[in-house]
Amino acid sequence: MEEFFEERFEQQDYSRQSWDSRLYEECSFHNCQFVQVNMDDVVFRNCEFHHCEWVSLGLGRVKLQGLHFGDSRWKGIELDEAMSFPPSLYFKDSRVEQCHFRDIRFRDLSLQNSQVWEGHFVNCDLREADFSKSDLSGTIFEDNDMRKSDFRAARNYQFDPRQNKIKGAKFSLPEVLVFLQPYGIHIS
Repeated sequence: MEEFFEERFEQQDYSRQSWDSRLYEECSFHNCQFVQVNMDDVVFRNCEFHHCEWVSLGLGRVKLQGLHFGDSRWKGIELDEAMSFPPSLYFKDSRVEQCHFRDIRFRDLSLQNSQVWEGHFVNCDLREADFSKSDLSGTIFEDNDMRKSDFRAARNYQFDPRQNKIKGAKFSLPEVLVFLQPYGIHIS
């Protein structure tokens, strides 16, 4: 396994590469492109990504532990129960577009002040996830455990609270009133 510890990578374009058996620990990536990269048996542990793009990646046996994304973009990424270890992902001021998460038990998930557009969370453990101040336009939540999640100052979310566990979740007015729409209730 190729190993990288506390290294800094800048302005690298890894597009259309195949990565096998690699470990990145406490590394930082700045202005790097990961487009259509196939990763298998790759571990990212406590790494930071600034102004990076992850687009349409093939992720097989990948561990994503303690990854921090700042002003970065994920597009067309799919994570499912095949993840070999519960991921912990932190996004701030980022874009997460058309990403699908199915049957994932997130260790930690934070999407603060981000654009989470046209995504899909199905049967995920999102307990204590942080969606605060994010725009969730077109994102679907189905059969998730979202207890104690934070949706304060989030906007454009729309999901059925009866199809997700939301006990103890935090919401803000007036956005939380979207839950009344199916009942035809008008508040003035």
